Order: sequence, then structure tokens, then C-alpha cells
Amino acid sequence: MIDAIVAGMCYATFSASPAVTEAYGGHIVAALGVVSARTGIQFRQVDGDADLEYATTPLPGPMEGRAWDTGLIELDSELPAWPMYTGQREAHYERFRLRLVLHETIHALGYMKHAAYGNVMHEVVGDGPVRFGPADVSFLDSLGCK
Repeated sequence: MIDAIVAGMCYATFSASPAVTEAYGGHIVAALGVVSARTGIQFRQVDGDADLEYATTPLPGPMEGRAWDTGLIELDSELPAWPMYTGQREAHYERFRLRLVLHETIHALGYMKHAAYGNVMHEVVGDGPVRFGPADVSFLDSLGCK
């Protein structure tokens, strides 16, 4: 977990490589906004070392992202093809990408397991509406910044 949050200061820095900004920039800003609205944590973008560091990397198989408790968030450098399935609307594809970034961001904040279906932290990232479930809320509220 981020030292400034543990110390009760409720802020965190983030950085994003140029490649991840090009592929996921709007989704990163939106995901951090959703987390901030729920927790009260204020996120500030910096160049270089940060509490949360977003990067792209080639990932194996169906994996689209991974995060480490060090704050490193790796998103697949190969964006999933759109449509991901027959009949998928663009809005659903964008929700999938937001849910992916949000899911990996919450891992990097310290929730290093998966939750039941209906939570953003479910092990399968879908393209349904972006709403926190009970396990998501419990973890985010435990950060103590609101």
C-alpha cells in the first residue's frame, strides 16, 4: 500500500509511459477519478518515479493486465481487437478497457486477490457497467481517506 495513504495524507502520485498514455490514457484518468470519488485519495501525475507506474508490455495469452504490490501496473501492449465478440458495441469495449485499468489499479493499491462475481475485482474483467461490488467497497473504504 502507498506510504502517504498509510500515513493518512491521502494522496498518491502516478506516472504513465508514452505508450500506455497513447493506448489507455483516458481510461487511466477515468479509473483514478472513480477511485478518488470513492476513497478521497487525490492522484497527481508526475514524470519518473511514482506510487503507481503504468506501463505497457506484451502479455501472454488472454491476459490483458497485471499489477504488483510495488505499484507497477502493466497493461497489454496489444489492445484487444474490437469487437471482442460478435455484436459488441463500442461503448461496451470502452467499458471493458476502463474496468481493466480500474481492476489493475485496485490491485496496485493493495487488493492482491480476486473477489466474487459482481465486483470490479472479479477475476474475469467483463464489459458490463462499471459499478463497485461489496468486496470492492470494503477494500476501498478500508483505505481510510474519506
